[in-house]
Amino acid sequence: VDSSVFRMPLCLEAALEPSADMVVVTEARSPFRIVHVNAAWTRACGYSAEEAIGKTCAMLQGPGTCADSVRRVREAAVAGASITVQLLNYTKDGRPFLNTLCINPLQPPALPGLQQPAAPWHYVGVSKPHFVDS
Repeated sequence: VDSSVFRMPLCLEAALEPSADMVVVTEARSPFRIVHVNAAWTRACGYSAEEAIGKTCAMLQGPGTCADSVRRVREAAVAGASITVQLLNYTKDGRPFLNTLCINPLQPPALPGLQQPAAPWHYVGVSKPHFVDS
């Protein structure tokens, strides 16, 4: 995968990086590949940005991840909608954590006279991990 295709504008990266919350940005279309993760995400999940970019958030799913919650996230993304959901996710080394994830579309403002908003450019997910074993 050519990682240059997945690069976000530097100004957006700079805005997302200092957050104490985990931040992941994905493409707006299926399969919703990751285009950016911040340092808080890499520390919590155990994957480097290089390992995550170009993959999907399915890399965090495991045996306890609720398939219904994952389906609701996918349906919201396909519809261009925001969603907040709690997922049981797993770090790279298999450590479970509860992930209250708020996902919102990044999209241009609606143009006057248009009945539907413009399609999202990306999705941004913001969350704080709550480790199950701590």
